[in-house]
Formats: sequence, structure tokens, C-alpha cells
Amino acid sequence: MLIDVTKIKKIAGKAFPFKLEAQWPPLELQGETLSFKGPLTVEGTATNTGRIILVDGTVSVTLQRPCGRCLEPVTQSLQAPFSEEYLHVSEKGQDLAGTDEEKLVIFEGNNIDLAPQVRENLLLELPMSGLCRQDCRGLCPVCGQNLNVRECDCQPVNIDPRLQVLEKFLKS
Repeated sequence: MLIDVTKIKKIAGKAFPFKLEAQWPPLELQGETLSFKGPLTVEGTATNTGRIILVDGTVSVTLQRPCGRCLEPVTQSLQAPFSEEYLHVSEKGQDLAGTDEEKLVIFEGNNIDLAPQVRENLLLELPMSGLCRQDCRGLCPVCGQNLNVRECDCQPVNIDPRLQVLEKFLKS
């Protein structure tokens, strides 16, 4: 996901809008696979603020992931706004008054690669888990049956393992 900043790199105050689309491979996140349905779209504006290129935009994507309760596939639309400051490697080390240099992303040449920041901002906007529906009943902890599809005959075991000794005491 490269944007060409050749036209604005040398002219302070110059800006240009951009729109990028790309197919992304599935992401693995804590043992969960996030698959992208259709292209990932990035729209925004790149502005030369002097020495820094400010890129503001929004990432839009539809993704599929397993439900956090029943593991059925869930489709979610996600929009993640982002704002990043880029500094050309030739400007590094020069006085940048009023700028937190640790937050700047260094780039070389005439292209800025947005992919790392797009990925980071997407993951920050991602809900903890997807739900197929608000009243999802999940899986039976004993047999693994999807309780949204049908009931099972398992007897729930709600005994705290630390109290099993008392259960044996009560039976005798």
C-alpha cells in the first residue's frame, strides 16, 4: 500500500487525496484467523506540513471471523480512522521543534508504505470478539454441541473443583 509523495515532498502546504484498494491475506491474531471479504480500502489525504508528511485517512474492510461463543463464521464491517506523521530519512536528526520524534515514521525515497500503520490501526479498532448474534448461547462445555442449533442432553457440571471433597461428603 504505497502512496507516491513526489509531488508534495518539496512544497510545504501541498496536499493530495488518495484512495487505495488491496487484497490482503488472512491475519492470525491470538489463534484466531481473520479473513478479508473483498478488498481493503484506504482513503485519505497526504499533506506536506513543512518537513513532515501528515497522512490522515480511514481504512474500510469487511472481515470474517469465528463467533466468540459458538465458532460459527461472523461477517463484520470495520472502519478505522488513522493519522500518521512521516519524516523522510534525510530530515532525521535535524531540529524538529514541537514534534515528538518518537511518533514519527521514517521513510525513504518517494513512496510511503501505509501497510504497517493500516494493519496496526485495524487491529486497534477490532472488537475483542465477534458474535453471530447478541443472544448466542455458545457451545455445550461437555459435548461441544452448538446450543443455537439444538439442545443437548448433557447435565451441566457446576461444581467448583476445590469443593468436590464436600460433594463426596454429602453423598456418604
